[in-house]
Amino acid sequence: MDFGELYRKYDAELRPLCARLRGIYHRMQQQGYRAVFGDVEGEVLYMLLREARPRRVFEISPAAGFSTNYLLAALTANQTGELHSFELLREINGRPTADVIRSNLVPDLDTSRWTLHLGDARETVPAVAGEVDFALLDSSHEEWFARWYVETVFPRVRGWVMVQDIAFHDRIEPSGEARFVWDWAGREQGPLTMVGHVEQSVLHSGVRRGFAERRALECNSLLFQLPQTGRAALPTLNLSPDERIRQAEECVLRQDATGADRHLTEVMDILMTYPWRTNRHRLFFKTGQLYVRLGEPLQAERCFRRAVGAVLGGEPAQRAKGLRELWRLTRRQKLWRLAAEVGVMMVQDWVWNHRSWRIKR
Repeated sequence: MDFGELYRKYDAELRPLCARLRGIYHRMQQQGYRAVFGDVEGEVLYMLLREARPRRVFEISPAAGFSTNYLLAALTANQTGELHSFELLREINGRPTADVIRSNLVPDLDTSRWTLHLGDARETVPAVAGEVDFALLDSSHEEWFARWYVETVFPRVRGWVMVQDIAFHDRIEPSGEARFVWDWAGREQGPLTMVGHVEQSVLHSGVRRGFAERRALECNSLLFQLPQTGRAALPTLNLSPDERIRQAEECVLRQDATGADRHLTEVMDILMTYPWRTNRHRLFFKTGQLYVRLGEPLQAERCFRRAVGAVLGGEPAQRAKGLRELWRLTRRQKLWRLAAEVGVMMVQDWVWNHRSWRIKR
């Protein structure tokens, strides 16, 4: 499927939708609701539903409802189809789940097409009989759950399935679910699409330039078209920065300074040109540690400070977690001046997030 062409086709619909979702995302973050659906993943989801015009869509699990927006917006534009969302939690942050999701939906969506089913998906999903034309799976990341939906949900699907949290363009998620689904796809040898590869392609082509940023982090979803037709090998994973750092460590052990610097320079190139990369601060810090061992303290300091910058650019929860992590790392490495600076930033971040200095409208 030519996703670049789909972006051009639905450009006039996606841009205003993304702009509205940006405000909803910020509000959800302030209110403590999880909204962890990547920008390109949501856009791909919307475009696939617009193209396929499904009659019945399953969503497991919507959580606070951010991904529900993309699904319901597409069905509203199609003027056909029904969305069934299956959620285990009956309350989120002390509020009924249905109320939370409705409060996080873009206004004017056709909510008459939406039904929320509360309880264990293994019980609620079979209660909705019939074929499924599209399914979004973003729930438990344990192997038993993956085995359940592969064996019970996949056979019902006559269309697209998007499974989130499985593989980025260069690595597989470290979870039982991801390993099971990846191994299953390898055995079945059916065609699949890595949304991470789509993301790389559209970012370089510029077809989504100017889209409002919601959650700008890497995509890790896989797309399957079921029932599977034809055979194809698993997509090739790009060489990750983690692997390049491992190769640099081997060069350091061999006292091959030139080889180590080459690998680390490649890591820096990736991190500087692709800011959506998850956990960039850890990779910057590991790179700095290796530059210390190579006897290049100024380059190491540059990497350490870029690690701090990567953390400060994150969302509130990730920022607080990242600062704590860097504070521990800098102390462990006896980088006392930087540790003191990070400690001050932790206090400032706490103050900012506790209302006193938050920007008011």
